[in-house]
Amino acid sequence: MILAFSSDHCGHCEAMKPTLAQLENAGTVIRHVNVNQEPELSRRHGIREVPTYVVLSSGKEMTRLVGTQSIQDLQRALAITPGGPLLKTGADLDSRSTLNPTPQ
Repeated sequence: MILAFSSDHCGHCEAMKPTLAQLENAGTVIRHVNVNQEPELSRRHGIREVPTYVVLSSGKEMTRLVGTQSIQDLQRALAITPGGPLLKTGADLDSRSTLNPTPQ
């Protein structure tokens, strides 16, 4: 699953729509998140730039990609297995972030 974080006035987000549609048509589950309409979810995932794509497996973050991405980059990110290596993306969050984090 991909969480696709975007905003209303983001040109790069708009440019990514055909790529995301292509992935969805191939069966990829994508949850589109508008950072302006869902600020709490965006905050929980530490979103600072859009577009940001967070790849999840069983609710755990496998990797994230920031900025405009090719379909090949997104497919490589989706191919990461929970026990396998993470893609190097420069993200400053660790791989243990989840959709339902436990309060600290």
